[in-house]
Amino acid sequence: MARTGCSLLQARPRLFPDPAGAQEDLVDMPTQVEGYLGSNATLPCYLKSMKTMGVVLQVTWQRLEDPHSSVATFHHKGDTVFSEPGRMAFVAARPGEELRDGSLVLQGLRPYDEGYYTCEFVTFPGGTLKNGTWLHVLARPQNHVEALEVDVPLSPVPVPVARCTSTGGRPPARISWSLPLDWKASVDWKANTSQVPGPLPGTVSVTSLLTLVPSSQANNKNVTCQVQHESFKGPDLLPMALTVRCETVGPLPPSAVARGRQLLIHTVDESINTTLICYVMNTVGTGQAKLTVVVRDRPGVLSDGVKIIISVVIVAVVAVLGFICVTVYRSKCESPHWNIPVGLL
Repeated sequence: MARTGCSLLQARPRLFPDPAGAQEDLVDMPTQVEGYLGSNATLPCYLKSMKTMGVVLQVTWQRLEDPHSSVATFHHKGDTVFSEPGRMAFVAARPGEELRDGSLVLQGLRPYDEGYYTCEFVTFPGGTLKNGTWLHVLARPQNHVEALEVDVPLSPVPVPVARCTSTGGRPPARISWSLPLDWKASVDWKANTSQVPGPLPGTVSVTSLLTLVPSSQANNKNVTCQVQHESFKGPDLLPMALTVRCETVGPLPPSAVARGRQLLIHTVDESINTTLICYVMNTVGTGQAKLTVVVRDRPGVLSDGVKIIISVVIVAVVAVLGFICVTVYRSKCESPHWNIPVGLL
């Protein structure tokens, strides 16, 4: 009876018809083997019983995609043949020893190594026994989330506010977003996902943009990017806070007057605590630049920090003068011959 495995293998027809129905039971192999891109993978293959099979003469590995050519062959006299010498090796097969372990090692896994492999024992006088396993080649992605600082006028048009990237995954990672329940129902949001080839052949990088209509309520809201991949034990949760600063477009402050390429500020006061935007247009296109003005103190008025510093200096000077006076007075009392210099009278 064949073992059950993933749906891909269950959907395949029986690969090795056998009147006795015992071939796959006599050759022990896992349904699927997982390996990581660039690392080594071992394809296990064990012959369970030799009571009725006689002597094992040879073990051969083949791929289902090309059953007429062998991947690797080991003969009981010690002869070995590999389709890619230097990348393959038998784990335990040795000349002159009982050949029951036909496990094969693939080194430096590549994307095209993924596929269905069969392991076949040739025995005498028992005939051939074989089974198969699926090699699944994975690549663990690197995940990153970042807030996209939004500094735009209030607008009903959705804009990207966060980016979540899963780089170099095989197969591609699955990205989703989680928003606070008390805010999710009231905000108009969606996720736009795209894929591009990853840094290594056979890998894929996935990017998801969280877009929503900017509003002051969105600023500092906590959202979570969830990345799922076959190489993870569970979802990779990447929390972050949004940065959304909305501006209202209005007239210039009363003290600001535009003159050509310059903006003159006649009176510097709190009314110009704002962000000024300069728009430029020509035959090529349009552009803009922003300047944020912050007025910290009114003219002629000392700030609290300056007042404190001046107060501390005055107190220090008074204390020093007092110390000098006390010292001079004590010296006068203790020395009867002490005279005051004429220059100090």
